[in-house]
Amino acid sequence: MQCKYMIKPSPAFYTFVSMSSLIARPFLKAKKLVFGLICAFFFISSPVSAENPLEVDSLLKIVESDNALIDEKLFALESLSLLYINIDLSKSQYYVQELIRSAINSQQDSLLLIAYFTAGKVFFNIGLYDRASELWVKSASLAKNLGDEFNYARSNFNLASVYLVLQEFYMAQDYINLVNSYVTSSNEIDQELRKSYQIKILQNQALIFHKTFRFDLSKQAYLEGIALAQKNNATSDLVSLYGAYFALLLELNQLSEANDILLEMSRLAWEMNNIPKIISVNYKYGQLNFQLGQFEEAKRYLLVGDSLLKEYTSIPFEDFYAELMYKVEKELGNIDNSLYYYELSQELIKKKNLETAKNILFTMQMDEQFQAFEKKIQREVQIRKNRFWALTVVGILLIVVFIFVFVREENKLKMEKLAKYKMQLDKDRVVLLNKSLEVKMQKLSEDSEEKLNFEIQKNEMLSKTIAALQNEIEKHDSMPSESFNSSANDVHHLLVWDNFLKESNTIDPGFQDRLDNLFPNLTYKDRRLCVLLKFELSTKEIANVLGQSIRSIEIARVRLRKKMGIDNSDAKLNEFIRSL
Repeated sequence: MQCKYMIKPSPAFYTFVSMSSLIARPFLKAKKLVFGLICAFFFISSPVSAENPLEVDSLLKIVESDNALIDEKLFALESLSLLYINIDLSKSQYYVQELIRSAINSQQDSLLLIAYFTAGKVFFNIGLYDRASELWVKSASLAKNLGDEFNYARSNFNLASVYLVLQEFYMAQDYINLVNSYVTSSNEIDQELRKSYQIKILQNQALIFHKTFRFDLSKQAYLEGIALAQKNNATSDLVSLYGAYFALLLELNQLSEANDILLEMSRLAWEMNNIPKIISVNYKYGQLNFQLGQFEEAKRYLLVGDSLLKEYTSIPFEDFYAELMYKVEKELGNIDNSLYYYELSQELIKKKNLETAKNILFTMQMDEQFQAFEKKIQREVQIRKNRFWALTVVGILLIVVFIFVFVREENKLKMEKLAKYKMQLDKDRVVLLNKSLEVKMQKLSEDSEEKLNFEIQKNEMLSKTIAALQNEIEKHDSMPSESFNSSANDVHHLLVWDNFLKESNTIDPGFQDRLDNLFPNLTYKDRRLCVLLKFELSTKEIANVLGQSIRSIEIARVRLRKKMGIDNSDAKLNEFIRSL
């Protein structure tokens, strides 16, 4: 029972070790070996002491402070949870839950990793091995994602310890291999830590070989571990290795070598002046002498160990001491003493079973509390996620609405500017037409009187048309800009071209009749173009009057020539129209 003597025990710790011994009881004569080897790793590395109330007060002040940094607060919660493992498991679990909650709220995977790792330690010591395994799997996954090889190795080492306790040795072997790969290849680990890991790997590897009946490999691993511990002066690890190796030799009935190992273990225990280890040595001497048939010697060692145990823990006998004493007294023929130790061992076993039952009930309650805590945390995280997505969607909708309104207003302004620009173009076109007519009237004044009368009448008619166009433009100019979105062509469609064509007959009677007789297939636009050509307007002037592009008028002239069968020449078309 190595674990029990690695730190100063408390009543809660004795209860915990008693419960753990039931789990390891099937392990033949080394029934307390497995849990002992594993506990050593955890309790040696505890960061705080339970005997310093000032330290507790300072940690609580950090936890309760609003000004403490998140890293400081999480370290304080981690320390408190580990501190109360052997004092008050309820408090230990409470601080673990607060540690996990704070780590989740920090949204930092590195802090959440430490929280899961620490929580795994607490639940391992409570006896919730499945829960501890889940938490260490999470910490290993986070460490792997973060590229944190050290914490990845630590988490896997602890997972190996869980499966050793559960006697799932092949699973434990897989995790040991992962840790060994890290220890042998990583450049991040310092030499002292590397050596410590190598010793513990060999210790656990030897245990796996032992419990899977590969005794030669187990002996080899133990001897390698012992040699490495001796080389590195790792006295505590060396004593643990001696104890485990002694159990193997005792099982293999290699008693001479077992006695040599026990002598070395006893020497170290006395050099360390470590009473718990001395008690353990006396029990082991009792086992060895019983197996050698030296029952008096066995009794002497057991009584010495019992006296030390009574002085150190105020407990006269542990059940395994009483059980071995019963066997010794029976072999010595001391029936009364044998019966006394038998009844004592049974009483202690019943007491232990009762404590174990209470601890199992307590463990179940702790597990239920943690499950409720996990569900609450999951709900809080889900609510936080839902709130985030809701705010994201609202933000996107607001941006879309803003863009829509902005684009609509921009388009509205562009349409208004375009409408004003087109109206200004129409005004400029009218001004140009007026100037063109003035120039033509001056030119016509030099022609004959008949031609002058013709031009005067023609210009008057055009002036009326232009005036009508001006009136239409002014009407549209007085309208609100929002209601004016028509093009220049839309304005010209409002002019009464029928009146224009009728009045053209007064200037040149019979022109349109002759045109219809010669070319009955002409359209309304074709006849309008012919009248304008008759009045000797140029292509540009016709384009201005009709509000069309020069290219459109040129195309219309080409079509008109084809219908009239005239060669591809504008001059010939103009001469033909004037000759009609």
